[in-house]
Amino acid sequence: MGHLLVEGLLGVVRVFLLLGAAFRTVQAGDFALVADLHNGTIYAGSMGRGLADIAPLPLNDVKRPVAVDYDPIDRMVYWSDLESLPFPRISRAHLNGSSQMIVVNQLHLPDGLALDVEARMMYWTDGIIGYIGRVRMDGTGGRETIVDGLDQPRTIITDHENGFIYWTDWGNSSKIERADFNGSNRMTLVSDNLVWPNGVVIDGDKLYWCDANLDKIERSDLLGNNRELLIDLTSYTNIHPFDLAVYGDYVYWTDWGYVTLIRVHTSGVGAQNYGPHTFQRSGGLHIEKEPSYCDSTPCHNGATCVNVINGFSCICPASYQGITCFEDPCGSGPCANGATCTILPTSGFNCQCPSGYAGPTCMIEKSYVSAIAGGGCGLAFLILVLFGVFVVRRRIQNGGRTVQVPFNMDLNVEGKTNDGEAQQGLNNPTHQHETSVRQSWQALGHPPPPPHVSAPDPIYMDMNRSVP
Repeated sequence: MGHLLVEGLLGVVRVFLLLGAAFRTVQAGDFALVADLHNGTIYAGSMGRGLADIAPLPLNDVKRPVAVDYDPIDRMVYWSDLESLPFPRISRAHLNGSSQMIVVNQLHLPDGLALDVEARMMYWTDGIIGYIGRVRMDGTGGRETIVDGLDQPRTIITDHENGFIYWTDWGNSSKIERADFNGSNRMTLVSDNLVWPNGVVIDGDKLYWCDANLDKIERSDLLGNNRELLIDLTSYTNIHPFDLAVYGDYVYWTDWGYVTLIRVHTSGVGAQNYGPHTFQRSGGLHIEKEPSYCDSTPCHNGATCVNVINGFSCICPASYQGITCFEDPCGSGPCANGATCTILPTSGFNCQCPSGYAGPTCMIEKSYVSAIAGGGCGLAFLILVLFGVFVVRRRIQNGGRTVQVPFNMDLNVEGKTNDGEAQQGLNNPTHQHETSVRQSWQALGHPPPPPHVSAPDPIYMDMNRSVP
């Protein structure tokens, strides 16, 4: 697809940090998850913004993720990793990286992964041993083999409504098969004109699949009948479709030859790149359709509610703040002595003190401050006394010997130190090093370094020639 043209940027993205992690929320809830086999990353981005906000999830020890799925109940992403040590495994975590855990370990080639969210079961394929296994989604209980004797099973999907699992097999006799959730009633749906059937997905009463050798995307009914070609990709170089998802009126797929997602209309026309140039070798793809969290009107005081990934965000009017715009910073009357309270543009408040008062809440009388400042002689005498105490050395008895102990000048009140930090952990060498580096950095007048991860600019492209 070297003949794709720039379509342009669709809108401005409003981005928030999610719990301090690299993953960011956006104004539309539906999102895509994409595994990258080469850089050991799982990305997430909003479909409503064309993946313009796409960013890596903050996961630990991910080597070569392949398959990916999502549980909307516990709000956790699942992925298989072919190069995790000491064995390939399947793990899960929240989108912000918390609660990461191994679900099933000691696998061989877990190319495929699928969740039955309603039944709380997870299914996977193993392309070396040649079987389909399942286990509870939380990893508890025993795991079981429900289909064995397979050649090279690849992708697997679940159909809870009809009670089936579907999978592709690209061994010596390539095929697409189906069975009940317990592995019984196995049947072959498609077995001719297949070589490397990779991704497979169900949309309504249609079964879609891609073939990475024949470079085609096809579909049929759920019994493998009424087969038809959606798009022939053979005229394009360096194509290798890997996984599929249907969202709205488009079929999306990952491709080893391209650094973006690619999509085509379900009519088979209008193929185009989708999203920014991000991937090195994109693999598993999952698109999650989220509910509208704004339907419950969670925002108060006329605030604007927008759906974000895994929740909502409130855009507060000028007089309010907080997660739901319920808080009025001046409502509790924080300013004293008749001062005027004003709300700051970002957060918090400011007290405009009347004549004769000062301080953050106007509680300090200026006459008292002047009195202290006017006693210059007494203050100077006090400073001299403190300095004298500093140079005096105390003698203490230690095991019958008298030793000299210098007086410590540092202000070291219990729970605080002279720079206002909590006492806990200050003796830790790591803390002392980090404090020294921080103070040196700030002494030079430098601002804090920018966040490590930033999303690339979105690029949208169209074909400049008709699709076969």
